[in-house]
Amino acid sequence: MILIAGCTNSSSTPFTTDITFTDELGVTVSGLPAAHWSSYYYAEITPLQGTAPYYCEMIQSSIPGQINFGGNDCALSGDVGAAPPGTTNAIYPFKFNIFDSTGRVAGPFDLSLTVTPEPPSFFAYLSTAYTGLPYETNLCSPTSNTPLNCGSEPKANWPNGGVPPYRFSASGLPLGLFIRSDGLISGTIPENALIGIYNPSICVTDSVGSETCITEELEVEKGCTSTKWTGTITAILDNKYLYCTGRVEYGCYNGYEYTFNADFTLDLKYDLADKYNNVDFFYKCEDKEYNHGPFSSTLTLTDSYINCRGEDSCECKAEGTNLEGELYLDMSYLISYSGFYDDYTPETVPFLVQVTCYDELGSYREGTWAVHLENCVVSNNNNTVTCDCPLSIILEGTKGICTFNRV
Repeated sequence: MILIAGCTNSSSTPFTTDITFTDELGVTVSGLPAAHWSSYYYAEITPLQGTAPYYCEMIQSSIPGQINFGGNDCALSGDVGAAPPGTTNAIYPFKFNIFDSTGRVAGPFDLSLTVTPEPPSFFAYLSTAYTGLPYETNLCSPTSNTPLNCGSEPKANWPNGGVPPYRFSASGLPLGLFIRSDGLISGTIPENALIGIYNPSICVTDSVGSETCITEELEVEKGCTSTKWTGTITAILDNKYLYCTGRVEYGCYNGYEYTFNADFTLDLKYDLADKYNNVDFFYKCEDKEYNHGPFSSTLTLTDSYINCRGEDSCECKAEGTNLEGELYLDMSYLISYSGFYDDYTPETVPFLVQVTCYDELGSYREGTWAVHLENCVVSNNNNTVTCDCPLSIILEGTKGICTFNRV
């Protein structure tokens, strides 16, 4: 038995083929690494029997270009020609003999060389993933307009080579992550998943089936821990001199005092007790988009008075509005919509607290979207957090109390 070992400078994995003698040196040979159009090719054929050194001699060949055996070895090498018009893959048979150092001849052997387009080329940078947080990275550049492939629209800058468009696949990704055909890797790794280094195999296949696979490193670190809290906000709001619609010349002033109460539930991506006990956790877990829940608020009027300066017809009253909506915990603020720091506040989003004053000229609304958390104290069992919470509002108000209870 001898072995023909195929070695190539391409990205294809070399493989070996066993050859069984049928007579003293007669063998049957099959298979070689594929060559690529308009590229340099190199492969070696190495017998396991006979007496080294060996050399090979081409007897008959249909391979395009200048591929042949060297004069003193069994290395098949040379430049492959360009693909004939309309040709993608082609198979070219050839015949050769093997000579050993004693002068014995084995052959002729029949082999076929498959020639394909150059396989696609790409690299994959995989950013660190964190447990409990959404992960997303795209291996197609620019991003594809369809989830079915990469490079049909728009044309891909990366991957390149081969015959676009391309399709991606992968194995060995961490639990919770998936890859789409267009190269989008996304998902959320469970909070209890194993952290450490993963080495997924990522493959890209072009439209004629040429494939390139690489092994990349993906680090998974401890990210977020989900917790759930219910809570309340209580505060006193008052304003002794409110000009209802701002028309001071009408001499209509309104004063009132309200008790403000709100109930809320928050699904958090971190432990609120850890935050106020100064325990380190991944800062990204505090992003407001991950930390929110429903709220409802109630205003109860406890005192009201009107001062009309010389205007008998002056009627001015303030009304509190009971509200409900979504409450976000953003760093040290409880806010009633996710864009608290945007320049534009959408009118359709409810205030957390709102008071509207009416007079004969119309109405004037005051309110706040935010409650600021200060001086937070954690209970000994880490299940309750109590904070001072002044309201960010035009209205004057004492500091309210915010209480969070772990569910």
